[in-house]
Amino acid sequence: MRQTRLSSFYFFIYTKRPDTGSAPRVPRRYRGRDIFEWLVATGFTDRTIDKLPSPKARFAGNPHLSGRDGGRTINLHLFARAGVRLLGYLISAKDGKIILSSDLKESLTKADKAEAEITGMIDQYIEKNEINAPQEILLKHQDGYAVEEMTELDLKTAGINTIIWAMGYKFDYSIVKLPVTDEDGYPIQQRGVTQYPGLYFIGMSWLYKHKSPLLMGVGEDADYIVSCMTQ
Repeated sequence: MRQTRLSSFYFFIYTKRPDTGSAPRVPRRYRGRDIFEWLVATGFTDRTIDKLPSPKARFAGNPHLSGRDGGRTINLHLFARAGVRLLGYLISAKDGKIILSSDLKESLTKADKAEAEITGMIDQYIEKNEINAPQEILLKHQDGYAVEEMTELDLKTAGINTIIWAMGYKFDYSIVKLPVTDEDGYPIQQRGVTQYPGLYFIGMSWLYKHKSPLLMGVGEDADYIVSCMTQ
């Protein structure tokens, strides 16, 4: 990761949607293969929305991953080791200060747990199908847990004079003058097909499967919608 120096600090503001929890972590490669090869092989990317604990879980962040230089693992603990200051969820900003939640350790725990669960699933798949794959034990980094949690940060005192505000986006279907969204602003549909003739959606997170918004999955949904349109 290229670090940009902001006065005397390196900062990585780690935020999360308060209704979905923190983004998970997986290794870029595991037991001799790219992680996506395993996720496809195990059926992880073919999970349907009924497998989620709740409809809101469809908005959870994707795993921390990088495609740079052939792909690298992104681990917040290693960011902390490199001098990046990890912070909790950003609550508000006022009078030159940002107010932070004290949930950093909770978020790190969730990311660690997700990695263990997903690699454990892959291990079981390898054993069950007697696949020849090299053994691998992932190092369990703990650096992030040693970070002192901050609930308030004075930007001037910290020497921060530049902020990159990357807060994501939300759904906005106000152009459609029909009651087609639920309380979360998500389209009400069945695999992209709405109750209104001629109105379809595609490319949405968990439209039908986990892979629906990805290049590997959007084609399947498109084929289905076209078949419905041409019936």
